[in-house]
Amino acid sequence: MKNRRWPLSRRFFISTGIFALATMFLLLTSCTTGQALAHQGPAMSHGRHHGQAEARAPLDEVAVAEADVVLVTASSMKGLAFIGRGGEIDDEANPTLHTRVGESVTILLINGDAMVHNLAIDELGLLSRDLEAVDDHISLTFTPTEAGEFIYYCAIPGHRQAGMWGTIIVTDN
Repeated sequence: MKNRRWPLSRRFFISTGIFALATMFLLLTSCTTGQALAHQGPAMSHGRHHGQAEARAPLDEVAVAEADVVLVTASSMKGLAFIGRGGEIDDEANPTLHTRVGESVTILLINGDAMVHNLAIDELGLLSRDLEAVDDHISLTFTPTEAGEFIYYCAIPGHRQAGMWGTIIVTDN
């Protein structure tokens, strides 16, 4: 009996179909990104401590107003990213953040898509809990003690490599 292989045209249509399904999934998950600030996330404890990730109460205008930086996770055909919300970083992918030594910084991280995400800053000893649902959020508050450039990124395997990282620049003055 001969070893039969599928004709090239049939293999082409199957691989095209798989690509189309993957594209539709990415488009559907990226459509929720703009709605992240409009919905409230689950209730969480409230607090701030140097160098620790802290959960917040349900997302509302006060939580957004208290944050120095708001980052919303996003996925697209181009990869994964943190999208800045408000001020000079509005709609910027993986914005460069600026602060000073001794200045307290609060980052509000909002999960804007259906993927699990978190935020890590190794040099500052920060790692947030995983955000598993759309609109889930957490605040991270820290006070840098030395100047330098530090990388923030998503520590979920493969996410940093897919483009989900940015830089924090800390200056002396």
